[in-house]
Amino acid sequence: MMERSAERLDEVAKEIEQRREERLEAEDAAREVAERRRELDEGERQAQTTRPDLDAGRVRAMRRELAKGGDQAVRRRFGEAAVGSPEAKQARTQQRAQQRRGREAMERGVAEAEAKRASRTPLRDAAIKQQRDREREPASRER
Repeated sequence: MMERSAERLDEVAKEIEQRREERLEAEDAAREVAERRRELDEGERQAQTTRPDLDAGRVRAMRRELAKGGDQAVRRRFGEAAVGSPEAKQARTQQRAQQRRGREAMERGVAEAEAKRASRTPLRDAAIKQQRDREREPASRER
C-alpha cells in the first residue's frame, strides 16, 4: 500500500514537473511572439515616419496615371526617373490595396447573391406561399 502511494506521488510529481515545463515553454513562445510583434510595430512606425516625406499630391497623380496606363503613363507624364521613385512605389501599393478591396467586395457581393438565390428554392417558395395562404384564410372566413 505504501509502495503504491509512493508510486502515485512520483507520478504526480512527474506530471507537475511536465506541466511546469509546458507552461514555461508556452511562456517563452509567448515572449518570442510579443518580441516579434514589437519589432514589426517598430518597423511600421519607422516606415510611417518616412511617408510624410512623400508628396501626397504627386502620389495621387501617379495613382491616377497608373490606373490609366500603368508605368508607361507615369513615364510619359513624370519622366523615366519617376517610375522608380518612392511616390510611384507608394502609388502602386495604394493601387494594389484598392484593387484588393474592390475584388473582395465583388466576391462578397457574388457570394451574397448566390446565398440569396440558394435560399429561394422551390420547396422554400412553396412553403412561404402556403404559409401566406394560411394567414389570409382566417380573414376570409370572418367576412
